[in-house]
Amino acid sequence: MAFGWKPTLAFKGPVSLSYRNPGLDSVIEQMLEPVPPTPRCKKLPSSPPPQLVYMGFRPHDSYAMHDSFTRQVSNSYNSNKNYKFTYLDLVKEKYKTVIDALEMKIGDPAEKLNGRPFLGMSPNKSSGFSESLHFDSYFENGNLDIVIQKAEHEYDLYLRPDTNTHGHTLWYYFRVRNTRKANSVRFNIKNLTKPNALYKIGKRPYVFSQLASHVRQA
Repeated sequence: MAFGWKPTLAFKGPVSLSYRNPGLDSVIEQMLEPVPPTPRCKKLPSSPPPQLVYMGFRPHDSYAMHDSFTRQVSNSYNSNKNYKFTYLDLVKEKYKTVIDALEMKIGDPAEKLNGRPFLGMSPNKSSGFSESLHFDSYFENGNLDIVIQKAEHEYDLYLRPDTNTHGHTLWYYFRVRNTRKANSVRFNIKNLTKPNALYKIGKRPYVFSQLASHVRQA
């Protein structure tokens, strides 16, 4: 604020971030359990069981979150090159020992992923489905936590709870690729916790298509 009262902010280091939610975590644990084989009828082909196809980013503290967004890395998961926020060099140097200590304490690569076996799309290519959409929420304000493919063109989506809350999920923001023309896809957002949403009186999700935007501008 240019005038009047403004809060006093005392920066004391990285802020711990928690996205734990008992209901959501139980879904993840269930999907990660090995599925026992089931007998198949020789005459009727059985459909593949539901597959965990996407797991979102859960940084363990604010430093890890900003550091991951500011790194200029281009690979299959981290493709964000436009994040402008950077820490001051003095702050980075001051808390470098804290981050190094956390990395040494965590040790196990799976633990570095905040208990997740993978980030982004699943490395398992043998899901049983002929094709899958490619989901992404690894950008600022993205909050897609996990995606389960139930059928060829149906997905259960679970939102990441708001930071350091008891499970607030009132909005959604994610990206989808590998779409096919003339295909209808069903998204079931399973944990949207807004009982009196405007969708009940006619509101529709906002969808932006890069391809459609380029066609209109051409």
